Amino acid sequence: MNWAMLPKACKAVLPVIAAHSNKEGESFPGERTIAILAGMSDKIARRGIQGLIGFPGFHLDYYVTRQGRRAKKFTIEFPPEHEKDRSFFFHKCIIEGGNWQQLKPVSQALYAVMRYFARFDKDLYLELEESGEESFDRSEFGESYKNRRWDVCRAEIDIMAEYAGVSRRSVYEALKDLEDCFLIEDQGEDGEGARNWKVFIIPPQRYTAGSLNRIIMKRYGYEKEK
Repeated sequence: MNWAMLPKACKAVLPVIAAHSNKEGESFPGERTIAILAGMSDKIARRGIQGLIGFPGFHLDYYVTRQGRRAKKFTIEFPPEHEKDRSFFFHKCIIEGGNWQQLKPVSQALYAVMRYFARFDKDLYLELEESGEESFDRSEFGESYKNRRWDVCRAEIDIMAEYAGVSRRSVYEALKDLEDCFLIEDQGEDGEGARNWKVFIIPPQRYTAGSLNRIIMKRYGYEKEK
């Protein structure tokens, strides 16, 4: 429940910092970069970074650059290779493609929880992928599984709310927002009455550089007043 207890700003910046990490878990993104990719102001991004201090596996250090300026170094302790069930892949394209920065804070909190509860459903994946534009290669199942684009989340609304640290009511708003930003897709109820959501590991659509640049220019005051 560590994730649930984090302020929303922290939940927004943590994946951005992690996405910049090298194999040692070290990353050096600037505050403005973090703010842009998390979809927030510099002030809120700074608050989110400070709120992560003391979070398990997260470390913040300061160093002096070659230009004589103080900068931040982030270190995230990733689970060991033999404990893969303690982690899931968070592809950098979610950050770089603009999907993450377009989300509301409550949606960012919920997406990580849906990824946590989502599981691979071989039969459903074969059924939907073979009837769609992209076919799932049965002959190379291991490689296809590794490169799969989505898993299925069947978690109940109140449980997702609890693990995301948000209200039950706000989950419904977040689900709509996640669909609009191409990170989940509602598949309706299954035969057992459980709601099924495709949770995209790799978004089927991302934002163009041009549209993102216009949003960034407007948000951070780069656009000339008319």
